[in-house]
Amino acid sequence: MVVRLVKLITLTCLMLVTTSIQAKVDFAASVSTQKVELGKTFTLTLASTGGTGQLSSINFTELARDFHINKSANIEYNEQLNRQHWKLRLTAYNKGQQAIPSLLFNNLRSEIIQINVTDAIDKKTGTPIHLVTQISNQQPWVRQQVLVNIQLKTNIARAKLRLNKAKIKNTFTQTLDINHELISSEQSTQHHYHTGWAVFPLISGKTYIKLPAVELIRDGVTTHRFYHAPFNLEVTALPLYIPATIPVGRIELRNDSSYQYFISEKLYEYKIRLTGHNMLVSHLPNLSNQMSSTPSLRIYPAATIRTQTNTYSGLTSTIEYSFPVKTLKQGATRLEKIRLSYFDPETGTLKTTYHSNLGLLSMNKWLSWLLAVVLIIILIYFFKLILTRTSQYYTKLRTYVDAIKLIKNDCTPQQLRNAMALLSTAEGFSPNITFGAWFKSVPRINQPGDCLDAINELFYKKSGLETKTKVTENIASTILNIAFSNQPVLRYFIRLRTN
Repeated sequence: MVVRLVKLITLTCLMLVTTSIQAKVDFAASVSTQKVELGKTFTLTLASTGGTGQLSSINFTELARDFHINKSANIEYNEQLNRQHWKLRLTAYNKGQQAIPSLLFNNLRSEIIQINVTDAIDKKTGTPIHLVTQISNQQPWVRQQVLVNIQLKTNIARAKLRLNKAKIKNTFTQTLDINHELISSEQSTQHHYHTGWAVFPLISGKTYIKLPAVELIRDGVTTHRFYHAPFNLEVTALPLYIPATIPVGRIELRNDSSYQYFISEKLYEYKIRLTGHNMLVSHLPNLSNQMSSTPSLRIYPAATIRTQTNTYSGLTSTIEYSFPVKTLKQGATRLEKIRLSYFDPETGTLKTTYHSNLGLLSMNKWLSWLLAVVLIIILIYFFKLILTRTSQYYTKLRTYVDAIKLIKNDCTPQQLRNAMALLSTAEGFSPNITFGAWFKSVPRINQPGDCLDAINELFYKKSGLETKTKVTENIASTILNIAFSNQPVLRYFIRLRTN
């Protein structure tokens, strides 16, 4: 009886000890480091002993506000000890003092862990890498472009950035091209790399945006992964009067709206370039439905070239139309203006613009040839006329030059007479014109009357007939001034001929 009682007491004690061991529950969180660079990952280790449930059931909502969480590692189980072990890879969104919040599991909470996040560092140069992020608008309209701009400021000259495609529900997200800008100063030379995403929300309401990492690659090795903190867009629905086909953003149109000359029954190309700023090429309107044939003009279906340019400042989309055109009748005609409507997100209003369309003048082939022949004849006539007038003027200048040469060389009265005869002939008068008549008709400026008196005294006195008599300097300079006054270009002509 005593032996049975001892066995019962021993068995009860063993059961109590086992129950107390199984009932013991523990939960803790630890990190691999409490100081980390922006863009670098560190490990958060979660460990639990006893209790029920799995570590994957922990709510990480508060942790995800400040850290990107990589849950790819498997949870390790030890069934004998009833122990779970899970390693998570965390990356901070922003630098500064960050905190890993207290996590709840099996009614137990882990301790708050402080993390100091510093600027990213280039290991080769030891210089910091500054990250600047910016969101253009968090309250956009439906289909309005939202830019998520990311700028890296570093001393790395040949850095490479890689952006993965973003798949976000109820949006169209486009990766932007990478722009490299060199900023030089007296202290240092910095390299600025711009990139990011263009997000187009497709439905109204709250849209959750979570973007992939921007990877910094140096010498073929990924050194940092920068994540942008998730954010919400409060998307506003377009007004009810805005059709679904109306683009959201600014549109421009370029074409040759001036009159063009066409020959009837020949095929020509009419080109239009449509450009949309901050919008997808698929959102641009179709202009083909505004290009219709008329009784005097036939328009065929257009060939189109669609391009979409992605820069760090946003998207620019273009459609180039090439319309084959054939005129059916002679005459002048112009197509109706092109109407473009778009929703301006800056003002929140619908805008409509009108652009001049193709204007043309059409002629039959034989009439075109006839006009061409007439035009050639007119051009030949005017060319011949200009050539004749030019030749006459050149002859006139040469006559003036010959006359000036006679006057310049201490001329005799006979040489002066010959010079004045040349000047008179150059102006279309008789070479035998009297000195008085020449002074009244040839000069364009009034000359002193004493010069004519001096000439009359020189020629009509007996001394004027002598061979050795010379013309006075006053008479020669007066005649020369008259010649240069009539033809100012003479000075340049004489200089050119002398050279």
